[in-house]
Amino acid sequence: MPAKLAKTDAEWQRLLTPEQYQVTRRKGRERAFTGPYWDAHLGHVFPDGPPPTGLRYCINSASLQFTGDGDPRNDESGGR
Repeated sequence: MPAKLAKTDAEWQRLLTPEQYQVTRRKGRERAFTGPYWDAHLGHVFPDGPPPTGLRYCINSASLQFTGDGDPRNDESGGR
């Protein structure tokens, strides 16, 4: 697992769009069916997922940004 990023609130606000900041740092939600990828909400866990955990995680598309070929090992954006 990657190490946590230690940033101040001001640093996060400079790095993220207002919507991304609200969703990822302030527990906000994206309006249903308005996201660029799918309708989801950050932080929900459902017990109907695949083995081995049986958990399914739901995440808000405002907190995502896909880059490159889709392989995170090739992402040079640093997650931005």
